[in-house]
Amino acid sequence: MVDAVTAQEVRLRVDVPADQPAGHYHGLVLISAATDPGDHARVLHYLALQPAERSAALISQILTMMHNHGSVAFADEFARGIARSAAVAFEEAFAGAPDSPARRFIGDLIPYMVERDR
Repeated sequence: MVDAVTAQEVRLRVDVPADQPAGHYHGLVLISAATDPGDHARVLHYLALQPAERSAALISQILTMMHNHGSVAFADEFARGIARSAAVAFEEAFAGAPDSPARRFIGDLIPYMVERDR
């Protein structure tokens, strides 16, 4: 079991295959539930494949479904909410620490983790 905070849910405990990033898997589980039977079968097929077995066309189809069902936008907004909470917690935790390059570096990691592409 993996604790995850990812696309389309707040906190969910599910079995995540060892080769799957948790956020990726959770987004797929949720779009699978919201799609028509053909798309549902495509998602299940995708999850059954090893990463090296997934074609570029199948990956593109899955990514399109994730965008169309709002999984990517939801994950982005959820991450921004977590970053806002982390920024508040950082300020509280380091309130007594003087400004320094090290303190700014740590504080700058919060938005960096959300804004980076990967």
